[in-house]
Amino acid sequence: MPYHRRQFLKTTAGLTLGSFAASALPFGVAAAGTNPRPRIAVLWDERYGSAVHWRITQPELRKIFDPSTTKFLTADDAVTMLLRTSFDLLIIPSGPDFPVNAFPAILSFLRSGGNLLCLGGAPFSIPWHRTDQGFTEGIRQVNYHKALGITQSFRIPSGNDNTLEPNRTIPVAEELADMLKSTAVHALYYRLADTNDFPSESGTTGTQDAVVTPLLWTIAGGERISAPVVQVDQLRGTFAGGRWILVPTEGTIDPDAVRLLAAHALNGAMRLHALPSYACYRTGELPVIELRFHLPGGMAESIVRGPWRVTVRDHRQWIIAEQSGTWSGSGSLLTAAVPMERKAAGALSAGFYSVDVVQSAGAENEEPHRLSYTTGFWMEDAALMSGGARYTVDGYYFRKNGEPYPVTGTTYMTSDIHRKFLFEPNPWLWRQDFTAMKEAGINMVRTGIWTAWRNYMLDPGTLNERTMRSLDAFLHTARAADIPVIFTFFAFLPELWNGENAYLDPRSVDAQKEFVALIVRRYGMMKDIL
Repeated sequence: MPYHRRQFLKTTAGLTLGSFAASALPFGVAAAGTNPRPRIAVLWDERYGSAVHWRITQPELRKIFDPSTTKFLTADDAVTMLLRTSFDLLIIPSGPDFPVNAFPAILSFLRSGGNLLCLGGAPFSIPWHRTDQGFTEGIRQVNYHKALGITQSFRIPSGNDNTLEPNRTIPVAEELADMLKSTAVHALYYRLADTNDFPSESGTTGTQDAVVTPLLWTIAGGERISAPVVQVDQLRGTFAGGRWILVPTEGTIDPDAVRLLAAHALNGAMRLHALPSYACYRTGELPVIELRFHLPGGMAESIVRGPWRVTVRDHRQWIIAEQSGTWSGSGSLLTAAVPMERKAAGALSAGFYSVDVVQSAGAENEEPHRLSYTTGFWMEDAALMSGGARYTVDGYYFRKNGEPYPVTGTTYMTSDIHRKFLFEPNPWLWRQDFTAMKEAGINMVRTGIWTAWRNYMLDPGTLNERTMRSLDAFLHTARAADIPVIFTFFAFLPELWNGENAYLDPRSVDAQKEFVALIVRRYGMMKDIL
């Protein structure tokens, strides 16, 4: 649940348990009223952990958190006392070091929707085992953080002349940039789904359970090389409701930054999201933006403050249209459909348009915080799509206009939703990614369809127009960046389309041919799709 950040950040003299009382309880739990209890647990036990991993001292933590709302737990305390009904936030200031005997309690707390703030290094990577004499250090490993969906970590030195860039879509990030000094960052690999949409398919995706958002980037040599502070909003699945703030960084952190991050984590998981009804529109069509506000397990309508606001801008960043309105629905998901005003839509010319969505959110009688999301759409540009150079191949090289074309390429779908990029398109993000790839020297991209072919063509001969409009927008984006695209139709075993053998059954093979032919015919005007 959200908290009043300024109230949380007051000195301990002004911070009372009342700040956290009823609104801090997990959904469905009644307020205790006469039984005040601490809401923040700090896992602190000096019997384990290397000094290099301690980023902040216990006196510093005790100074910034009110003792009436905060409890310091030893490893043994955590085994029995770390409960979701007792605490809303767990702070682990010991970086990768953690007590194995307390890990089941930590896991249970997070599975109950508890929030997490973990400071320093790759989280849960160095286990410490309880003995009669204290703790002994185990072997660095991935087994424990894999249980949290973090599959690997890779240490990236920050360099001597690095700076930190805030994610300006998240207000708290602006305040953090001067409070952290990074010598290295452990880049974390996340697995955000643990289910299969299509169990029979080799390349199937699953429901995206969490959203990962960098709060800061490390800038070295003019490029973003790592994310020293990361927010993970657990929207559904095993850890639904929790917001995890991970600081997988070697270096130093200001106590005020810990206080800011704790307040931000206490807001819990939530997401503002937007999708265009089509990612690419044709002349005369009316753009519609579909909005979603998701608050796992809660009453989302109780924390939205004021109307949403949608702003459409052209490639010059000139405002084309602005609209505001209220949400529909209740419970964990609110929705709204925002058709563009016909007068403004009629003035749209060929090209790209960005869409900014803003909503304020906060519990009653608390200062709201700002949520934002950016997407976009294309108005079809036939001249752009038919332009560009023609690419061919010989026995040795790709050729561009007949000249050898050395390839520096990559496989790309999207950096947010991966293989579902044509089902949940964000053309604005594609433009950002293609620009970054171009600047990095990428001159060819491989993309395609890895899964869910029946969602693109349920029955032979009829394509899903919404997904095809997404592909239209994707190819517009690639064409605008002058990056040719290799398109893969069947990355794994081809779809059966009610046949019995993907390679031998005529029913399957004929449907596959129709699928390929329809898409090839749609983009026959393009010279740089391979």
